[in-house]
Amino acid sequence: MVVFEGGRPAGDVDGWLSEVRGKMAAELALKGLGCGAFSEVLLVGDRRIEADSRVRKVDSSHYRPFHFGKALSRVLKEKAIGGFCYFSGGSASLYTEADLAKLAITVEKAQGGIVANNAYSADFFGCSTNAPFMTEDLPDQDNCLPIYLADRGRAKTVPLPYSPEASFDVDTPTDAIILSMSGRCGDVIEKAVLKGPPGLPEGRFRHCVRRIRRTRELMHREFSDITLMGRVGPAAVIELNRLTRCRYRLFSEERGMRSFGRDEEGTARTFIAGMMKLMGVKEALEFMMSQTECLLFDDRVLFAAAGLKPRAEDRYLCDLMAWELLPEGMLRDLAKAAFEVEGVCLGGHSLVNSGAVVLAGQA
Repeated sequence: MVVFEGGRPAGDVDGWLSEVRGKMAAELALKGLGCGAFSEVLLVGDRRIEADSRVRKVDSSHYRPFHFGKALSRVLKEKAIGGFCYFSGGSASLYTEADLAKLAITVEKAQGGIVANNAYSADFFGCSTNAPFMTEDLPDQDNCLPIYLADRGRAKTVPLPYSPEASFDVDTPTDAIILSMSGRCGDVIEKAVLKGPPGLPEGRFRHCVRRIRRTRELMHREFSDITLMGRVGPAAVIELNRLTRCRYRLFSEERGMRSFGRDEEGTARTFIAGMMKLMGVKEALEFMMSQTECLLFDDRVLFAAAGLKPRAEDRYLCDLMAWELLPEGMLRDLAKAAFEVEGVCLGGHSLVNSGAVVLAGQA
């Protein structure tokens, strides 16, 4: 079992989220030790993370410049690892020890196929052999690695059946807030999340937490009107309809955007960007909210369509609606409008997929 969690924080919110993910990675590693399916558990990273003494730590601070594919290949070679399961530090937080043991069996049965939680955008994956990874020709991101190898005929992909446990990944402050409300993350992680990042405008983090709680309340009320906009997947919609009796408005756009490079190529397109251009950012959100009680907005599609590549800290400040701390431009305008228009929640891919399902599944 190989868990990667690293990267130097670029700001206060990034530092807080990195601390949360570090605790998640340590807890996941502990579950890996306890499940009995792995001969060894490695935690790979470039910063100090407190973990069980039985976890083998690998310092990646000298892997410069950091390239995920090369780093994974290097770890597998240097540590003489054959078959393995890889996890990003923010993934599989809802997995139990039994889930991990079942995953290991599935990987073994796949006979060299790459078992992934999502074939097109993987947060974790496993393979019974390291052979496909013993090359320099690997992508620099984990999400696209399984499909990259499959497209080149070096391994088949074996996607896991959809479940929020397999799909939920903490990449944003909103994801962390949802995890803290799940009742399934442990006290240490919950406390780390709910202390919030330093430096935000007074009460802003609590304001965002209240909005997510309000969303959860709406999902558990019959015939609430809820809108999801962004990379909404059909599997999540099926689960939402199974778990709730709400009316959903769905605007699904640019699924697979990152895996297919549409965000890098500047070819991403989105409906809401046109609305905002015609009406104004706040006016577009006000119009959306006139049709619904809650808007879960995966705004990464909007950023890509606008040709923006904001740094992580600015994305996170936007998620938390801390517009006062953002420079002039779209992110500031969006964060300010979202703060002023009640019912809007900002985030990334998980917010409109497994994150929404996790909220819906909480009694």
